[in-house]
Amino acid sequence: MSSSGFTFHDGLNIPQGTHIAAASCIVNKSEEVFEDPETFDGFRFSKLQAEADDVNVKHQLTSPAMNNLFYGVGKHACPGRYVHHFRPRSIYDKLMLNFRHRFLMTFIIKIQVALILHNYDIKVKDDIVPKDRWVGAVCMPDMKAEIMYRKRTA
Repeated sequence: MSSSGFTFHDGLNIPQGTHIAAASCIVNKSEEVFEDPETFDGFRFSKLQAEADDVNVKHQLTSPAMNNLFYGVGKHACPGRYVHHFRPRSIYDKLMLNFRHRFLMTFIIKIQVALILHNYDIKVKDDIVPKDRWVGAVCMPDMKAEIMYRKRTA
């Protein structure tokens, strides 16, 4: 980029060193993309996969597409979206190493979430849902929110 920055055809100038971000999370709240996007549906992507022609590609956590921008899209999509580095510590981890490498990260995340939900009772303190924290175009959970959990007994 030149020292004067970048100038678009309409005259808009972006000075050199300016940070630019796209509000990619807005796609997740679009009714054109998702049915009732503001309501939590733990089976949303499972349903979409069941309806898809090619379940190996569409509606996976790591599938880059214009309606799934978690890892970017196109030639700039995150190359690490398929990779989760860890050293084998258990039978569980060794089984992971034999799983198809392309969807390894998605598989690991799903198994970890399933194990947590199966083995623990979880709730927010005082049943007050924490507000999202926005930093620029990035939405993050409230890092001061208190979550209570306990190991389930038989």
